[in-house]
Amino acid sequence: MKTILNFSNFINEAKVTDKAIVAKLDRIHELKNKIKELTAETKAINAELGEFDASIKPIFDAMKVLNDKLAVTEKYVMKITKYGGQSTVISYAKAVDDAIAKVDEAAKEIINECVKAHTTVTNVKHSYEIEKVDESKVFNKIKSLVSKAVDKFKGFFDKKISKIDAVNSKLEKMIK
Repeated sequence: MKTILNFSNFINEAKVTDKAIVAKLDRIHELKNKIKELTAETKAINAELGEFDASIKPIFDAMKVLNDKLAVTEKYVMKITKYGGQSTVISYAKAVDDAIAKVDEAAKEIINECVKAHTTVTNVKHSYEIEKVDESKVFNKIKSLVSKAVDKFKGFFDKKISKIDAVNSKLEKMIK
């Protein structure tokens, strides 16, 4: 008589019993799930940053006109590393393919026509960095500037005081 196979025998082609491999599979499963979660979170963050970029674009455009590179708030310094704008991109491969297809005309005119036909304008985003303002550095710079101003001020009066002292000593001699 023939033995009847259980349903689980049809599903399981190989059974892994090595605990080290099972542990690695658990870790791989955990990492893959984490990647899925992080990918979803990254998409959400990129969408939020896209909204921010759209809202701040007019400020960057104005800064580009004024050739300003820094924008400062109470907490942050925003430094534009590259101004955005439009960029022209030419697809030479498509242009040459089109030129070969139109062989009967003068080659130079065809190639120029094809290059113009495959010239596209793309928008380049502004590139910027945002750094948190380190108050200690700001205060150190302010302290340094104030110290230099006080030193100059004192230096100016030190010269005048020495002249006044010299004149006073002459007056004392004249009075005696």
